[in-house]
Amino acid sequence: MARICEKYPEGCPLYIKPLAVGDPAREILKLIDKEKVDPVVMASHGEKVNFRFGSVAQKVPKNAPAVTGQIDVGGDP
Repeated sequence: MARICEKYPEGCPLYIKPLAVGDPAREILKLIDKEKVDPVVMASHGEKVNFRFGSVAQKVPKNAPAVTGQIDVGGDP
């Protein structure tokens, strides 16, 4: 997302980078609720450690009150 918004900033007027400490899935779900985010787009795996459909990528869509989607950001299929 950051790369897209750097290249096409006019398409990302509401792009923010929140910072939180704690369980990643729980913090994402709290932010979704607080900010009334809809839709939610997440990477299918982590940047440094491949966790394809891992705990965060599974917990958020299952528990989010918003439409969620995942994008493949590279890595092994």
